[in-house]
Amino acid sequence: MFRAPSAILWALLRPLLRLILRIRLRVTAPILHTQRPFVLLCNHTNFYDPLLAAVSVRRPLCFVGADRPPRRGFLLRLARSLCLPEELSLDEALRQAAAQGKCLGIFPEGERCAGGKTGAIPADLARKLQASRLDLVILRVSGGYWTAPRWAELIPRPGRIRVRVAHTLSAGMLRDMTADELQALIEKDLREDACQSVKKHPAPYRGEHRAERLERLLYLCPKCGARSRLESRDDEIVCRACGFATRYTLTGGFRGGSTPFEDLRQWLNWQDERLRQLCENAGAEPLFSDGSCELYDLNGETDERVCSGELTLYRDRLELPNGVAISVEELGCMRRIDDRGLALESRRGSRFALYRVRPLCAGKYIDALKQLKDIQNEDRGQKT
Repeated sequence: MFRAPSAILWALLRPLLRLILRIRLRVTAPILHTQRPFVLLCNHTNFYDPLLAAVSVRRPLCFVGADRPPRRGFLLRLARSLCLPEELSLDEALRQAAAQGKCLGIFPEGERCAGGKTGAIPADLARKLQASRLDLVILRVSGGYWTAPRWAELIPRPGRIRVRVAHTLSAGMLRDMTADELQALIEKDLREDACQSVKKHPAPYRGEHRAERLERLLYLCPKCGARSRLESRDDEIVCRACGFATRYTLTGGFRGGSTPFEDLRQWLNWQDERLRQLCENAGAEPLFSDGSCELYDLNGETDERVCSGELTLYRDRLELPNGVAISVEELGCMRRIDDRGLALESRRGSRFALYRVRPLCAGKYIDALKQLKDIQNEDRGQKT
């Protein structure tokens, strides 16, 4: 059953939560008055998003999504309590919300953005929303990424979070739009780039050890090009290969060390460009390799630890710590597990998870897999 917090409990709790969020995280949020049941869409920037969105509307609501807040801290435990069971699909959640007259929140990206930029929105989302016959509310959160970056170890980092209502649309208005028009509107309203937003609305996001675990996101040295040799130290990130070092600022930028990048977005864009070149020019040598990875088999009723060893990605295959090699063609998908690991699934249904004591940059494997698959598809097209 679809269970949302009771209206009486939420009416008592919401003003207190708004005050706590304003003081603790410096949140500015609207109050939306609506009587009909609705679907609320919101971009996903940090752990606290369920609370940020929930306190912006008077009616109680629950969220459906794959990304689950951790059980640490009062606010994070409360955010987790607003999320529906993981096994409840979006279609079923929409059906139950419409049948019971409840309000449902959705993070269309499915997980928190890793680099501060809104992720992909499912192409069939607009059609599902139109079929639900529920009203639609679209919220956009700005500044939340810097408060709790996905790669960071110590959070929160209070600065400024702004929540605003992008659109409110009735079920009738949704029916009058084509699916393509609605899809385009959703993608436009939810589009957010944390680096651009902090330039428009400068605010310091203060915290200790600001750069700690930044190597979960950054893996290429801009000076020597070394792979997976970056290491964070307090508010600095250093290359163990050439000694390059730069300081991470309070506004998500970089300063000192002759860094060529002003902010995180520039570094990530450069990494994406270099990654394509690395994949195209890859020979017999590994693209990426990480040692001391714990391998878990997810195919049974319980997760079983298999072994510890090295994870290595080549142009044509991924070698697991147990020596098993899965071809790039056979690899179905990869995704991040919280902030600590990597989950992968083969087209034959085999599922594994990898964790590492030292920071693991899961994104480099995920992005490289996409590039390698694209290269394979291009090669096939040229041959035909």
